[in-house]
Amino acid sequence: MKKNIAEAVILIILSLILAVGVLTFLHPCAHEDGSAAPCDGLKTGLPLLGAGCAGLGILLLVLRGAMARIVLFALAGCGGALTALTPGTLIRVCGMDSMRCRMVTQPAARILGILIAVCALIGLVREIAAQRKRGGRA
Repeated sequence: MKKNIAEAVILIILSLILAVGVLTFLHPCAHEDGSAAPCDGLKTGLPLLGAGCAGLGILLLVLRGAMARIVLFALAGCGGALTALTPGTLIRVCGMDSMRCRMVTQPAARILGILIAVCALIGLVREIAAQRKRGGRA
């Protein structure tokens, strides 16, 4: 059985860019006086979502069962959608348009979340089509 690993590898790369990027070059606002900002939750939430999606991608490389791969692609798609909704919807960002969380973190997280979801959706469709071609029930 030949596995299509391209979607899993792309999923891992995009997820790691999200997880590492939010901690480094895509980080949200940092207040010099140490006060808390509305966007502080993004510093924890987005790297965890990225790491979770990367973990799903690694499992996609390891597992061979078609149904397991279908479920993992579906979960990764949900993780991507959740990532796209997190900044500004689930976790507030700062009010000023000139703040870093609104100018850099929010658009980057939304774009990466959408790309993760689309990649997972493509993988899901291809996995279901391959399962049906093999004569499975999916």
